[in-house]
Amino acid sequence: MNIKIKHGGMISGMGEVADRIWRCIPCKDNPKQRWFWPINDPEPGAHVHFDPNDPTSKGYGGSTLDFHMETRETISVKGPWHGNTDSMFRDTGIDLRDQHLTLVILSKEIGGDFRNPEMVDVIYHEDKPVLGRFDRYKDIIQAHPEANYYYMESHGGSSIGPCGGCRNQG
Repeated sequence: MNIKIKHGGMISGMGEVADRIWRCIPCKDNPKQRWFWPINDPEPGAHVHFDPNDPTSKGYGGSTLDFHMETRETISVKGPWHGNTDSMFRDTGIDLRDQHLTLVILSKEIGGDFRNPEMVDVIYHEDKPVLGRFDRYKDIIQAHPEANYYYMESHGGSSIGPCGGCRNQG
């Protein structure tokens, strides 16, 4: 079986923030810095944001994003950054590391070209995204030593390449 990879559209940071209800927590080491995560999303780990509390911050090009909080207030943040759950966990103790939707495909060969890749001789595929760690594709690669190529898709984008670099990294 072969699977053609479809291209996704661009995601607007402002739109992503506007469509969700947020919770925030200050960092342990610097309470003026904060982390935000959505409470009304099936994959909150994919949408964490960091407020460095720096008026010169260039996150989202230095734009101001409005976070509509669960408390019904709106917190405006200049230059926040899209963050990751590993950093958020280290800074706050809030653990959303297993709250990412990802889709994984493994194959023996890869075809097509850069703009239109195709997974050829597929040996593992998921019909829909699965909730778990962002890098769970590495565990799946370990379980399928016959695979030579992987494709991983998440809310924020995708990656495709040879499995060799992912083996024995846990």
